[in-house]
Amino acid sequence: MRRLKTCLVLVTLAAISCGCHGRVVTGHTVVAQKPIAKDATREELLEAYNLIARGTKTLNATVELKPTAGSKYSGVIDEYHEVKAFLLAARPAKIRLIGQAPVVGTTVFDMASDSETFRVSIPSKKKFLVGPVAVERSSSKPIENLRPQHLLDALLWPEIRK
Repeated sequence: MRRLKTCLVLVTLAAISCGCHGRVVTGHTVVAQKPIAKDATREELLEAYNLIARGTKTLNATVELKPTAGSKYSGVIDEYHEVKAFLLAARPAKIRLIGQAPVVGTTVFDMASDSETFRVSIPSKKKFLVGPVAVERSSSKPIENLRPQHLLDALLWPEIRK
């Protein structure tokens, strides 16, 4: 029994001492080159921007929305519940946004829009809203003033004319 304990102690000490040696790694590190500032004319910048804007035809994304309305100047800021959403957008003005509750996964809203009308389904309130995209009507709740075109303009950049 004593011989077994001695062997175990020696094996443990050998394992610990082998793990204590530092490893030396040699290699070459590549130093990233600093970006070079370039000069461009206004026309060149517009062309580069329009190339990116023209190249984006569709967008498919999973996003987390946390709407906030109000102003820090007025002191009134409304925060709404965070929603996981599936976003589909296509040029020129088609969008579909499906919002789901974070944990449960039930549909909170389902919005679809073409260039003329938008449709919103809110299953929890058993409501289905239809309206024109171009209506500019002010609501007391700022979140109700959000239109599909606002999202499309932010996601699918319009081209800038020269």
